[in-house]
Amino acid sequence: MIGITFLTFLSLFVISAVSALVLHNMLKTTLLGDGEGYLSQLIAGWLGAWIGSPVLGHWGWMIPSTTVYLVPAALGALAAVYALTELVRIEEFLHASLRDISTYPNEKARVA
Repeated sequence: MIGITFLTFLSLFVISAVSALVLHNMLKTTLLGDGEGYLSQLIAGWLGAWIGSPVLGHWGWMIPSTTVYLVPAALGALAAVYALTELVRIEEFLHASLRDISTYPNEKARVA
């Protein structure tokens, strides 16, 4: 999978674009901006689709003229996009929590 053909790259790109579009619209993410969030999900989806077949196995329907198995690649892309989305949500939550904690380090510093 390291030396891939253009057709393999294109099939992984289509799988990642569909998975990123589905999860971007289903989860209504506000990851970065609209375009930047989708682009980052697309990149994560491509990496997940690329790693999907070697990790999840070679089963299901194989895309002709490529080494991509559709089901493991789609599952890898969906998992990678979802993982990226959740990691960003966790980071935003922790950042907001730390901001609230640092605003009032102790009760005496707060003005009533």
